[in-house]
Amino acid sequence: MKPQTFLGGLPTDIDVRTIRDAFPEEELAGEIADKQVIADLIKCDVRSFRFRTVTHRWRSIVERETGKIIGLRNGVFHVLEDDQKVDLACGKQRSAMRSVRRSVRVIGLTDRRALTDEDQTRVDHAARVAASLMQAASLKTIDSKLTEIE
Repeated sequence: MKPQTFLGGLPTDIDVRTIRDAFPEEELAGEIADKQVIADLIKCDVRSFRFRTVTHRWRSIVERETGKIIGLRNGVFHVLEDDQKVDLACGKQRSAMRSVRRSVRVIGLTDRRALTDEDQTRVDHAARVAASLMQAASLKTIDSKLTEIE
């Protein structure tokens, strides 16, 4: 029998199932386990891409199916509390706004005369999207400041 090759890499399902069996979703709360415990469970090195791939898939499945977000702090997996979820969301928004500001800078450095008509249309679209996102972010900031004043 010919050995099977996996074009996208080794499947993660078996290792994810191993983690889920060891740490059932119904019992997930607070600290779950140290990274090394999980690595020993799935028999791979903590620093390997395999470890990162499998744990990312496990965390994604748990989040999708249960709404529990598994974070990693100081080498320990833990379920985020609601206030920690808010911190995570705010951090993601800050990061997104930095990306939007960066895209605006890049657009500003672009020589439009050297672009094709299609590329100019794409630049215009990117600029409009960035402006809309920045405006929406500033309106949210203004709304929260007005609420504080009242």
